[in-house]
Amino acid sequence: MGSSKRYLYVLLSSTGTKFAKMIRLVGRQTYNHAAVSLDGDLKHLYAFARPQQDAIFLGHLVRESLERYTLRQSDPVPVVILRIPISQEGYDWVTRRITQMVDNTEYMYNLLSVLSYPVTGGITVDKTYTCVEFATHLLQYCGYLREMRCCYYTPDDLVRELSEYVIYRGDIRDCLPDVWVDYQYFSPPTLMLFLENMQSLLRLIRRTVKL
Repeated sequence: MGSSKRYLYVLLSSTGTKFAKMIRLVGRQTYNHAAVSLDGDLKHLYAFARPQQDAIFLGHLVRESLERYTLRQSDPVPVVILRIPISQEGYDWVTRRITQMVDNTEYMYNLLSVLSYPVTGGITVDKTYTCVEFATHLLQYCGYLREMRCCYYTPDDLVRELSEYVIYRGDIRDCLPDVWVDYQYFSPPTLMLFLENMQSLLRLIRRTVKL
């Protein structure tokens, strides 16, 4: 990054999937998705999301690409980028946390928190996160945001509460490099994927009912 300063970058986006549109409509939000990066060019961007577009119940921490946001379409994808100053200790901790979780299916997407949000305001489940819960989890460790449950925050909350750290507003194509082709996300559905989806849903329900 060219200096001794360390930053956590948070990208909030308004994506074009049907599920994303439903989240924004029901939650009355401008943005529906949150991702994080430790490099200023956002070449390594991480979020709790689906590994494949048809993996409805199979979310975990994944590395995201420009293609995931645009869906290989030409429509604009509005985003906001926050650049949050963090200590070296915070930087090292976030690095370890991402390394520990990325592509580790033990950590799951908290789908039931999203679906129940209009009624419950979100629910906390062991070793599960939504995209914004994970971003909030990192930000709270680094000394930002109020110490309330991560599930209570929305992407719009992050924009409002951390507005002084906004460095970009606009279309994602003007800020996110198209550096790799995301073959996995766009791969066709298979019987194995369906079975993995069902297994993941059952695991999530079992964790949730233990609350």
